Amino acid sequence: MKRDGSVIGTLCAIDAVPYDFSEKEIKMIQTMSYYLSNLIELDEEIEQKKQAEELVSAHNLILTEIAQGQSISRVLNDICLKVEQIVKGVRCTILKFNHSTNNLQLISAPSLSNEFKDKLGVIPVDRNEGSCGAAAFNKEMVNVPNINENPMWVRYKEIVLKEGFQACISFPIFSSKGDLLGTFAIYYPKEKHLLDSEIKFFQQFSSLASIALEKKANEDKIHFIAYHDELTKLPNRLHFKEQVALAFNQAMLNAGTVALMILDLDNFKTINDSYGHLYGDEVLKELSFRLSNCILDKGMVARWGGDEFVLVFNNASDPFLEELSKQIIEEISKPVSFQGVELCVTTSIGISRFPTDGTTLSDLLKFADYAMYQAKDNGKNNFAFYTSRSY
Repeated sequence: MKRDGSVIGTLCAIDAVPYDFSEKEIKMIQTMSYYLSNLIELDEEIEQKKQAEELVSAHNLILTEIAQGQSISRVLNDICLKVEQIVKGVRCTILKFNHSTNNLQLISAPSLSNEFKDKLGVIPVDRNEGSCGAAAFNKEMVNVPNINENPMWVRYKEIVLKEGFQACISFPIFSSKGDLLGTFAIYYPKEKHLLDSEIKFFQQFSSLASIALEKKANEDKIHFIAYHDELTKLPNRLHFKEQVALAFNQAMLNAGTVALMILDLDNFKTINDSYGHLYGDEVLKELSFRLSNCILDKGMVARWGGDEFVLVFNNASDPFLEELSKQIIEEISKPVSFQGVELCVTTSIGISRFPTDGTTLSDLLKFADYAMYQAKDNGKNNFAFYTSRSY
């Protein structure tokens, strides 16, 4: 029995024949029991102290990595590895919540097989989608002591049992504002009923994952704001200039070409004057969406300012640019419906090329601008390539 009165076991003295123990013998056994209790309790205290030291060391390492700006993948992998190092036999995963798809995406599982990662790479947020899907859905810890007998594991049971796991506990990871960021899961090789102390231990590492994920989300948000237009969410001037610089470098290294387009909306001012800027903003957002769908991964489109957009392409042929210009003109000319009003605009496009027309961004912008005004002079809703006669 421990000093706090809790029972840790029994000491039995057994003989092969009936025997009455004397008071002296009973006292000796009690003394031995007390001595063994102290040894066991001391051993537990040493183990707890060792684990506490490992915990502090792991926390300090992870927090240092976060403060130093280490990659999110390294930080999350180290969180998993530290838990696996301290708690022998377990394996850990961290999944990130995708708001747009309402799915969890596996982003850290350093000790698990590729087959496991493939099968559990994306998990819907739902009460019947394993411990992680349920933890994210219920927004609370989900402890499954026996995976084989739990119905929420039906879809994933085969691969998890094949990997050698019998139990799983998953914690939802929240931001400081209470928003769901993901899940932190611990897999056990045997059926497992966790103690409160073990749950608290894992929660500490879940909190570290929260700090890392929230920091990364904030950094991504700041980066997006710095490089994108607030209204249309398209890349802004800064982002576009950096992309053009990369395109120029690639073209010079590989004797390639760069094409630049400037789009200006014809008579857009009329919409703002007639209906107000709320309607004009809606037109800009819708047309930005259409432009992005026209371009896809062929190049980049950015909002240059006002009702003007710029596009850049590597190694684009003139026939490609002609067909794309026609497609864009057709898409832009379709009406935009907003609050019962059909809003119509057209666009004029000017095109210049590196190195044929110029070798700097300022030159290409200037010459594409000349070509765009030539398209307007030709009746608008048109496109033109830069030539020496464009100005």
